[in-house]
Amino acid sequence: MSLFDIETSEQEAKVVITPVPWDVTTSYGGGTCYGPKAIYEASPQIDSFSQDLPVDFEHKYHMKAISQEILEKSIRLKKAVKHHLDQDLNSDDSDTMIVAEINNASESLNHWVHEQTKTTLEAGKKPATLGGDHSVPFGAIQAVAEHYNNDYSILHIDAHHDFRKAYQGFVHSHASIFHNVMTSDFKPKQLVQLGIRDFCKEEFEFAESREDIFVMYDRDLKRRSMLGGESWKKLASEMLEKLTDNVYISLDIDGFDPKLCPNTGTPVPGGIDFDHFYQLLSMIHQSGKTIIGFDLVEVCPGKESEWDANVGMRVLFELCKFTSMK
Repeated sequence: MSLFDIETSEQEAKVVITPVPWDVTTSYGGGTCYGPKAIYEASPQIDSFSQDLPVDFEHKYHMKAISQEILEKSIRLKKAVKHHLDQDLNSDDSDTMIVAEINNASESLNHWVHEQTKTTLEAGKKPATLGGDHSVPFGAIQAVAEHYNNDYSILHIDAHHDFRKAYQGFVHSHASIFHNVMTSDFKPKQLVQLGIRDFCKEEFEFAESREDIFVMYDRDLKRRSMLGGESWKKLASEMLEKLTDNVYISLDIDGFDPKLCPNTGTPVPGGIDFDHFYQLLSMIHQSGKTIIGFDLVEVCPGKESEWDANVGMRVLFELCKFTSMK
């Protein structure tokens, strides 16, 4: 079986996807480490024909093999994290050792993802990272930034800011990814966030203090569209104006309405719909901007339904399609 039932080698591909089955620091629901496999297995259900594409458009996407070693390590360390969080965080030295072990393991994962992404970029391909939790694309974003000499912006779709600092003691927590990126030496020229609706005071103040962060809060978006009658085109255009010519997309599935992702780890009422997402991608493409890479994270397969995987693979397909169009 091939991704989307399209037989494409890594050498032939325009977009190369690195699956990262890792969800060690998730703080509520778990299971996103099984997301890449579930999405891959659901992918042949899609019909790749699109009325918006030229008839001669070729879908050329390749997904690398899922690392069983990373998956097994994630499962083992997740158990240690659960035990740690169930205890008094200051109970004994063993807890300190667990935090250190997780932080070291996360650093190693970041390095691995960085090297995988760097190899993809050096081969002239567009890189994609498929999680797993939202901590996993840190190394990929770093590699993309290095490749483009920091001349890039990020469109971040999520229910959460992810501006927590070392959340629960874990430096590379899924809740810390954009605090880490925006305080790094490879931060983007602009971070544009969409769908944000669940955050703490410190995160809000962090966003407000930065000129290189633009947030389209979900409540503001809904107020302006429902009460002000403003179109999605107008609202999306405001975000596009903030983005540079080179755009990296980081998409946490919980940025969508939870009806599309009921089993994701931290679902929040509200969010955007699939059609908002599709039209936004279309507008990015029509604007002449280039999607230089992306990640899709936090897809968690349900135990009794393939719905989350089905939606996830369709989101992945659209990201692949629009990324390979330029």
